[in-house]
Amino acid sequence: MNANERQLILNITPVVIPDEEIMGEVLPYDSHETLKKLRQSNYGRFLFKRGREKNERDEFKEIIYAINLTSEMATVGGRPRKISLRRELGLAAALMRECVTAMFAKAKTRELLDFNPLQILLLDESADLITAIAQRDVPQWLIARVLLEIDVRVFHFDGAEAFVGIVANPRIRRRISRPCSEWLTDGFDLQGFWVSEQVPRDDPRFQPDLRLCGKVAATAGDALTLTDCREGRETVTASAVELEARPDAWGAAFRFAFGADGDKIRREVDLKQSSLASGKEKLLRVEQTISAMRARAFQVLPNLQFRVGEMLSEEGSNGFPTIERCPATLYVFDPAGNRPAEQYAAVGLNKHGPYNQATQTPVKPRICVICEGRRRGEVEQFLQKFFRGIQAQASNTAQPQKSYFPLGFTGTYRLRDPEWRCFTTESQSAAAYHRAAVQALEAGGWDLAIVQTDEVSHDLRGEENPYLVSKAAFLSQQIPVQVFETGTMNYKGHNLEFALSDMALASYAKIGGVPWVLQVTKPYAHELVVGIGSATIVDSRLGRKQRVVGITTMFTNEGHYLLGNLSRAVPFEEYETAVSEMLVSSVKDAQTKLNWQKNDEIRLVFHSFKPLRDEETANAALAVASHLKDFAVEIAFVHVAHEQPLFLFDKTQEGIMDWETKKKKGVYAATRGQYLLLNRRESLLALTGPKEVKRPTDGLPSPVILKLHRQSKFTDLHYLTRQVYAFSCHSWRGFAGAPMPVTVLYSQLIARLLGRLETLLKWNPDALVGKMNRLRWFL
Repeated sequence: MNANERQLILNITPVVIPDEEIMGEVLPYDSHETLKKLRQSNYGRFLFKRGREKNERDEFKEIIYAINLTSEMATVGGRPRKISLRRELGLAAALMRECVTAMFAKAKTRELLDFNPLQILLLDESADLITAIAQRDVPQWLIARVLLEIDVRVFHFDGAEAFVGIVANPRIRRRISRPCSEWLTDGFDLQGFWVSEQVPRDDPRFQPDLRLCGKVAATAGDALTLTDCREGRETVTASAVELEARPDAWGAAFRFAFGADGDKIRREVDLKQSSLASGKEKLLRVEQTISAMRARAFQVLPNLQFRVGEMLSEEGSNGFPTIERCPATLYVFDPAGNRPAEQYAAVGLNKHGPYNQATQTPVKPRICVICEGRRRGEVEQFLQKFFRGIQAQASNTAQPQKSYFPLGFTGTYRLRDPEWRCFTTESQSAAAYHRAAVQALEAGGWDLAIVQTDEVSHDLRGEENPYLVSKAAFLSQQIPVQVFETGTMNYKGHNLEFALSDMALASYAKIGGVPWVLQVTKPYAHELVVGIGSATIVDSRLGRKQRVVGITTMFTNEGHYLLGNLSRAVPFEEYETAVSEMLVSSVKDAQTKLNWQKNDEIRLVFHSFKPLRDEETANAALAVASHLKDFAVEIAFVHVAHEQPLFLFDKTQEGIMDWETKKKKGVYAATRGQYLLLNRRESLLALTGPKEVKRPTDGLPSPVILKLHRQSKFTDLHYLTRQVYAFSCHSWRGFAGAPMPVTVLYSQLIARLLGRLETLLKWNPDALVGKMNRLRWFL
């Protein structure tokens, strides 16, 4: 799709800032606590903003700007200074945010919930989801309302002047605000539900914050005994807490409020919430918000007004940014380069076979299968399709119907007939699965275990979960596990072919296979791309964070998976040291494997799902750099932020038909791979387009923001953005494009699985040391 065939809109609206100077004060910055106390004692009267200025030695120092918001001749004792708003756009953005806050604080049909970003709960009738659907009186404590999230920040698009912009993002707020004492009066059993308490905020213009207390274990009069709770909150007063709006409590609240109609009304409310998250509805709400803001002037100071411009649209003339498109990812299936690269991985595998077919070990894998005895026949038929493939069916039309899995696991990956054997369970229980796994292990010599489980096992924890106990048993003996659910065997047509194809891809990677690598133009420097993640080992949701495991996944820039490494499980205060040690160990491994020579140029690109603190980043960089002192090293730290408020709408995108529901999905979604630079250190990248949206109820997909840490020495944001996109096309878990680069995705998968395995009594994470580091056991 070219620019003439699309109509892109960003939910960013520029603020018109007059070219004026204002008087302010400058105070020294010594700590965040000082800044916090200044704000607490002067809310609504003074604005305080952290900043920097140069001293007489031309060095930057931290300061606090103080701006009097009133017409009174008041001061906070700082040094007077004239401030140009056009040069201090961060301060101008803070003034606009404060002005919007003050405006909504006075509105009777609004409630302020949070400050940065500003969260505004709409109280008018049109924002109430439940009343419109229930068509009857709704208890005031049962809340599902539109919430407006408004952020004001500085943008600096590539090649354009910086500006202050408003980001508007409508969401839904769900809450059950009824005191638990009233539930008890009505005879409601609170045991097993989570409860929250209200905590007053420093700024009285904002509603109290809701803070989770714990899970109700028992009741005695008005006292609730909590388990899995915050320290010091083992017992709370029922009148001081409310039910957290989790699915179980949300459903119970609807049944209490509406009786027999409760579940039906709740489902309709959930559907309405999904529809409001769709591209059309979300854009409509944003446009309504901006239209109302454009109709007024914002009196940011007694003698100074700001105005809101027009939303950024590709059709408009107000500085819409240049939209780039990541190059198509090409897949390589031949180390010698004798076969052409392919644009579609599945096509390349069928045509050429996997990348390492000449060196793959084992080529005749031994596979054990764990399944329920009562389903053995079904499982055997399913696995015959898995190993042999599904041939194209005859068609009444001239064109034969295409098969997406014609060669099966054996043919696609150029294996000899794998040897496989079933071990059956007498029931669905975890104990039965464990006995079958032990029986298989006693037979010995397996390269892979395939486990059939039922969907109901999703809700089972720890020792009661048949999938987990089976996984742990095989991993403890260095055998990777591939699972499939009973329902998958009932898939028909292309859905079955796609499921089998993804299962075969992951299985091949788990036994050490390399399905493909990426075609890249080799940089001058040796380059490694490293994912950084962590898994927190806790006994419960609010329990003390006992230990933290650091996780790295390491790739060459072509996508060769070098290893997945785990740090020691350490107390939180020792985590940074453990991560530094882990990174140094991983880089040493890569140095040996890739035969780096003295004075070679080395580039390390780190991807993280969580923002890295300055000291955390610096310590990791110093640790790695000190080990690589014989090399010329440059490092980039990229935070891949998934939860963020920016959206890119394409009004020409009518969506893709979901054949299961016969409804459109991905309406107004931007095309996967489109990106733009927000400023020198941030880019916005669409990794989920309309084709990648799973269900129509998923709404408009959110792009990711890539944030380049200021301590990075390699700063080519175009290069780094395109690299993130290429690595999102490189998942060996399935053929569809992933919503995150595999550096981060794999780290998340490892963390999630480690967290679940830690609920088992006899699990030892040391089982993953050794050859498992180089196998994709977590896919």
